[in-house]
Amino acid sequence: MGQIGNCYDNIFAERVIGTLKNEYLLGDRFVNTKQVFVATKQSVNLYNTDRPHLSLKNVSPADVYYDQSLQIPPLCIPEVVA
Repeated sequence: MGQIGNCYDNIFAERVIGTLKNEYLLGDRFVNTKQVFVATKQSVNLYNTDRPHLSLKNVSPADVYYDQSLQIPPLCIPEVVA
């Protein structure tokens, strides 16, 4: 949860949730909670290991995490002062 009126607090979480719902169909209806758990686990794994990310110079987060030679600068999160 973010501060009221601060649209930048949740931008990264909202982006990931939107991608999981739209690209991996996690917004669909499921039969039971076990099916939701399995689908979510598989989708997050694919998101982190197989999906190239534009902000990471078209490599996956796992590649960036395990290969320090990629030299990708850290992501800056905007800070809003009220």
